[in-house]
Amino acid sequence: MDAKPPKYYPACAVKAAAALSYDQALMSAPQVCASGKHGAAKKLREIARRFGVPVVNKPELAHELCELSENSPIPPSLYREVAHILVKTGKDK
Repeated sequence: MDAKPPKYYPACAVKAAAALSYDQALMSAPQVCASGKHGAAKKLREIARRFGVPVVNKPELAHELCELSENSPIPPSLYREVAHILVKTGKDK
């Protein structure tokens, strides 16, 4: 199966950042594909900006996402907030 590369939607804060991947055809929910705190968070935001990936300032969400394992789907409790980001950035297609 040829899958399209996932799109990334970081939710960033000063000390935490997480990147999300979501492909409706392949996933039941968005997944955390990268996360980091402190220096790693800063690097993740720099990479996102360099590649034109939307960076959304949501500190509480970023910290919650950093607690999840990479490649794990987000829990249902975060669906609403993540959906809002996908709609806001226009990257939900």
